[in-house]
Amino acid sequence: MSILENKQSIMKNRCNALGKFLCILFWVYLILSLMVLIFLGICALVTPESSFIAEQFGSNAKVGFHIGDKGLYLFVTNTSFHMHQYSCKTLFGIVWLIALGYQVLFATILWCLASVFRRIKLDESPFTLVCSHLVRYIGLLLLGVFAYKNVLEAAVLFIWGPPTARTSFVSELELALIGGVVLCLSYIFEYGVILQQQADETL
Repeated sequence: MSILENKQSIMKNRCNALGKFLCILFWVYLILSLMVLIFLGICALVTPESSFIAEQFGSNAKVGFHIGDKGLYLFVTNTSFHMHQYSCKTLFGIVWLIALGYQVLFATILWCLASVFRRIKLDESPFTLVCSHLVRYIGLLLLGVFAYKNVLEAAVLFIWGPPTARTSFVSELELALIGGVVLCLSYIFEYGVILQQQADETL
C-alpha cells in the first residue's frame, strides 16, 4: 500500500468514526432535549401560578417554578425588561416555545453534519453535490439561529411579553459570522466538485 493510499484509508476511517459519533450525538441530543422540554411543559401545565417565579440578573433572567423544594427554570438572555412585570406562568410558556424552536434548529444542524459524513462514506469523497448542499444547509441554519434570536424571539417577546419588552442590541453576531463562513465553504465544495468532474472527463 502506497503512502497516499494509507492516508486515504486513515482519513476514511476517521470520517466513518466521526459520522457514527455525530449520528449517536444527534439522537441523544434530540431525545434528551425533547424529554426535558416535555417534562417541563407537563409540569408547568399542572403547577399553579403561585408556584412560578421570575428572577432578574442584569440583562439575563430566569423564569420557572417550584415542585416541593426543587426549582425548575428556563433562562432568558439579553433581556431589557423586568420579568416580574408579567404573568410568570404565561411568560414561562412563551420561553418554553422559544426554547423548543432552538432545539429543533440545533438538532437539524447536527443531522446535516452527520449526513455529510454518511455521504462521504457512501460516495468515497466529500466533493459531491450532495455534500456541498448539506454544508450549505448548515450555513443557512446557523444564519437561521441568528435570525431566530434577533428577529423571531424578539418579536414574540415584544408582542406577547411584558409591555416594556424591547431588544436593546443585536446579539449572537458570531453565529452570523460562522454561518456566513460555512455558506462560503459550501461554494468552495461545489467548485471542487466541478473541478473533479472536469478532471475525470479529461482522463
